[in-house]
Amino acid sequence: MKCVIVAGGEKPQGNSLASLEQADLLICADSGANHVYELGYVPDLIIGDFDSIKPEILQAYCAKGCAIKTYPSEKDYTDTELAIQLALQEGVTQIDLLGAIGNRLDHSLANIFLLVTYQSENCQIRIVGSDCIAWVTKDKAVVLGDPGDFVSIISLTRVSQGVGLEGFKYPLCNASIFMGSTLGISNELLSTKGIISVNSGLLLIIHTKNSV
Repeated sequence: MKCVIVAGGEKPQGNSLASLEQADLLICADSGANHVYELGYVPDLIIGDFDSIKPEILQAYCAKGCAIKTYPSEKDYTDTELAIQLALQEGVTQIDLLGAIGNRLDHSLANIFLLVTYQSENCQIRIVGSDCIAWVTKDKAVVLGDPGDFVSIISLTRVSQGVGLEGFKYPLCNASIFMGSTLGISNELLSTKGIISVNSGLLLIIHTKNSV
């Protein structure tokens, strides 16, 4: 079962809209409901402290019978993280985070690291932007796209060892990538499929469509 969580960052478009169409469970984290309302969708659940959702939109969704879960403004988790926790309780097998990246750098970084906190063999979690998809791997990942698409890998641990890249413009074999290194930035797919592997450590993968 696929869950889509919409946060209050970038308004869903492009890849994000395609993800919305595939949702079995749609959760809005506070002001993410503003985006969803403008796009004409009705969420299954809206959660948060409701400090940024438009009051008239919250009222409209209440009138439609949407489930509402309210949290205090002083809490230990962001609304987006609370939404992930609730989704996992429902036993979903995939979570797409939309609106996870925006003009608040602190929230954007926190959402990226949620990929690490909640990475699980039972549920794949991804950040889906208008032209990019990001996820983490600790073993092997397949990237499907078009020739010329940009793919970057960033170590989220002190060092990621035994890194291999197949099907890319700049291949790697048994390489070590340290946290903070730019070695894995802006690689390119040679065909429609690339394979990324790592023996130890954790890699953030960012696949960006090349519109040129």
